[in-house]
Amino acid sequence: MKKTLVAMAVLAASGASFAQATISGTVAMGWANTKNATGGESGGLGVDTTVVNFTASEDLGGGLKATAKLGLDGATRGTIGGGDTTLALSSSAFTFTLGATQLANYLQGGIANQSGAFNGFEGRLFDSKSVGTDWASLAVPVGPVTLSLSFYEGGNNQATPTVGGLGLGQGSGGVAANNPSRNTQYQIAYASGPLAANAAFKAYDSSASGGVYSTKSIVRGSVSYDFGVAKVGAGIAQSQLVVAGTETQSMLSVGVPFGAVTVGALVANRVFSGTGNTASGGTIAADDYNQTGYGLELDYALSKQTSVAVNYLSYQQGSGNKDGATRYGPGAANNSSTIFEVALVKSF
Repeated sequence: MKKTLVAMAVLAASGASFAQATISGTVAMGWANTKNATGGESGGLGVDTTVVNFTASEDLGGGLKATAKLGLDGATRGTIGGGDTTLALSSSAFTFTLGATQLANYLQGGIANQSGAFNGFEGRLFDSKSVGTDWASLAVPVGPVTLSLSFYEGGNNQATPTVGGLGLGQGSGGVAANNPSRNTQYQIAYASGPLAANAAFKAYDSSASGGVYSTKSIVRGSVSYDFGVAKVGAGIAQSQLVVAGTETQSMLSVGVPFGAVTVGALVANRVFSGTGNTASGGTIAADDYNQTGYGLELDYALSKQTSVAVNYLSYQQGSGNKDGATRYGPGAANNSSTIFEVALVKSF
């Protein structure tokens, strides 16, 4: 149950009668063992996730509501980092949101993933979360359908997800070295009963041409359905590359509850095709490659907010040059890296 903090002093001073703040978050700690494609192995105790979110909302009258969210993360006896920050105005007709957040991988962090896996393919088979993106979004509900238009200003380096957004007044247009740079997304989403689906198109206005894997545009879609005895999700995202070819990411997942236990599984694939077999535009001799991976998850609920999670991942790993950083890909098609993790997870 979320703890509610009523700002009594502020309310008394301002005369507002419909403002309140809540605190929520997640702490996950446990043990993990990793075996990489080159034969190395490591394991030990530690923190998987620490996130604290403060949410303040106010009824402005006339059906209009303001909601601010501020996040903190990375509490591991080191420096606590800034988390996601959003500010929204909403009514029954629209929601306008400003944000400075990390963006999760579309498949791993969206409805395509119904496996329950809290530790997945982001930064492994798929790209890491964004570095911290400044964005604005307008969403308009039409019955069970929501239409949205979003504008994003990308950070400087996807390989460094702890870096913050570019900041007020900075932008990223016209700087080809910023990949991704500014981009616009058009999305339609449907949610009614057990069925949810969405489709989106994203276009970048300035992409670096020096890397063979730089992205020009993305078309993607996902769907999920709750059958009662199981939840199933699937999704695909295809990127048109600047130099030549495409990158296609896909995922299929399922989550099956058995009382207090939920068992989940997911399979994922990542394919670069049509990029050519020379170093033109890149730094590797063979730019086309195919990666696959799968994950298994078992969650045992001790309560509505506390659980024990057991997570196993296996994915192909190699070395490549995506977005100017060492990536997982060519040269090790048959090498498999695995991660086994057991964690105690507490939400509040």
